[in-house]
Amino acid sequence: MATQIHVDHSHDLATGPAVSFVDVIAAAHNLEATLANQTDAILVSAETVADFQLNPGDLIPLRLQQADTKTLVTVPFQYVGVANEFSTALKNSFSIANADYVATASHDTAANVFLIDTQGQNTSATVARLRSALGTGLPPAGH
Repeated sequence: MATQIHVDHSHDLATGPAVSFVDVIAAAHNLEATLANQTDAILVSAETVADFQLNPGDLIPLRLQQADTKTLVTVPFQYVGVANEFSTALKNSFSIANADYVATASHDTAANVFLIDTQGQNTSATVARLRSALGTGLPPAGH
């Protein structure tokens, strides 16, 4: 059975949540440990699971671009669970994998995705500060 993190907000505080915060944190730590200990492990979106009818343990061959040669190489990953989107994220297919495994396969140690919550405040200023610190490769604010 695949591991999945889901918080049920359907209960009010008087009756208690169906899934406690402690349970969610414990599940997150378990997933983090799985990704750390099983380097080829991958979490994918629910959309990906449905589209490809995945079962836990299925191998998912992904093509990664090597940073130095720009060639694509097929890298095997093993499906271990579902990662749910943030409520504000686009409903799309995505994956989460062990950064060291991806870096080794792609010859690229740079992180290429950042999720930064500005709570809607000073977004342009935040992006400007990040560009100043990290370079100009960041997309425009709000993307």
